[in-house]
Amino acid sequence: MLEIIFLGMLFGTSSAFTVGPIFIMIAHAATTRGFRASCNIIYGSAVADMFFLAVAYAFANGMLHIEPLLPALTIIGALYFLWVGCDMLWKTITQDPIVSSGDIKGASGMFVAGVMGNLANPSTWIFWAAVGGALLINAYKTAGHLGMIVFTLVWFGTAMLWEAGVAFGCARTRSMLDEKTLKKINFCAGALFIVVALLTLAR
Repeated sequence: MLEIIFLGMLFGTSSAFTVGPIFIMIAHAATTRGFRASCNIIYGSAVADMFFLAVAYAFANGMLHIEPLLPALTIIGALYFLWVGCDMLWKTITQDPIVSSGDIKGASGMFVAGVMGNLANPSTWIFWAAVGGALLINAYKTAGHLGMIVFTLVWFGTAMLWEAGVAFGCARTRSMLDEKTLKKINFCAGALFIVVALLTLAR
């Protein structure tokens, strides 16, 4: 169970610090509208993730009845995770800026912005389709259905706490994260994705 908690914390941390539209929306809302507004985006993004999570749970539970496929699905998910991490590192080094100004938008409803921002991001759909089920299956192989629940709670809790921390820092300083800082954050998140992938493959 400790392994599941550790992987959940790593996954939650790397997810929270992936510099994309949601991360930028959280930081921008905290800077311009305050901590509470940015928290509404975090809640909205989490609600959208619950939709993807429900689909991933359904997929994982269906695959559990096909025992021979489980190792292959775990490997495929881990390899995709590895590719995501390497791609993040490469883009951090070679691209400038990481995000465009078009990713930084206001919204009349911060909660709705969080939901729609997550659902409208193609990367989120691809990520959950390739990795979500594999991560849950990996947790099940370690500790059954309880492992799946614990992994999910640890991941959600860790990601939301880190996002709230970023929002709090931006709200206190009233300054947006600069490009150099965003690159460092994205690089570290990519490295964590690689660690999670390698730990999953090592099992």
